[in-house]
Amino acid sequence: MRCHNCGGSYKRFKGPLRIQDPYIGSFEVGIPEYLKCENCGEYLLPGRWAEEVDRARARKLEELLAARPLREFITASEAARLLGISRQALHKNRRIRKGVIFHTRFGGGIVYLKKSVELFKETGDGRYPLWKSLGQVSDRAEYTEARELPSGEFLQGMFGSKPTVAFVPTNKYSRSETVRREKEVFAHECKKTREEVYV
Repeated sequence: MRCHNCGGSYKRFKGPLRIQDPYIGSFEVGIPEYLKCENCGEYLLPGRWAEEVDRARARKLEELLAARPLREFITASEAARLLGISRQALHKNRRIRKGVIFHTRFGGGIVYLKKSVELFKETGDGRYPLWKSLGQVSDRAEYTEARELPSGEFLQGMFGSKPTVAFVPTNKYSRSETVRREKEVFAHECKKTREEVYV
């Protein structure tokens, strides 16, 4: 099967899949097998496993936020004041709800990571490597863009069902360029961290 992204060939690997995320570091997803393009590194997963990647990432993010001291967080009112918007605008902002500002629940409400709020005010994207110090943050981060695949015979027969999502490694978008992109970009960057096993 040819990669629809670059025309290269997919190879089948045994899982689990280890993902190196630019914001939360390394985490593992118990995917039994997946396809990977030898040329561009695109990962091809069935839709249900793509959802599991998001759930695993959300769990790791929550762990990292819970481990940080409470003094690093501010209330919704403080975050709104810092951004110069109303609390209602803060809560209704789709990009903020999707995670461009790191936030978590505490005491029945939502608290926001102050550094993330300040970075969002400055650049339009409050995400930064939580597993690194802020001084190590570069303007460019590597992402994996998730997109739906075309339907039809092209996808038949893989994994015993039809894959629906591809994850494409890319580092061509800066933070400011990402803000202008129409589609939200998942913060996944899949890297081979140990020897992958062909099926």
